[in-house]
Amino acid sequence: MAIRLNPKYENAWLNLASALVSLHDETQAVSVLNQLLHIDPQSMDGHLMPAKMLLAQSEEAAALQHLEKVIQLDPDNTFALANAGLIESRKGNLDKAASYISRALLQDPQSAPLQLGPRNRRWPFCC
Repeated sequence: MAIRLNPKYENAWLNLASALVSLHDETQAVSVLNQLLHIDPQSMDGHLMPAKMLLAQSEEAAALQHLEKVIQLDPDNTFALANAGLIESRKGNLDKAASYISRALLQDPQSAPLQLGPRNRRWPFCC
């Protein structure tokens, strides 16, 4: 209903996508997020949500595109920086990875590693 009343209402699109993910309908959730990004390509949450979904599906290349957009919109986003760093390290782009990871640690030294999620808590550059 909210989308029909105000098609540019970002939270309505995000809530609909979240509901669809909860119902395990990721395909439709992605479609909803794509509609949101068509309306507002600068929606940080519109990029963050698909990045998280793609990371959960181990689709790192596609997730990286969204993470880089989030970083462009919010250069201090610890989640995006930490995960972009991890993906770049796996791709062998160590300078870029180190840049992202060091920025994440500068933003939040205590919780930056926790932003990676349970499967990826090992930092690529550790003692």
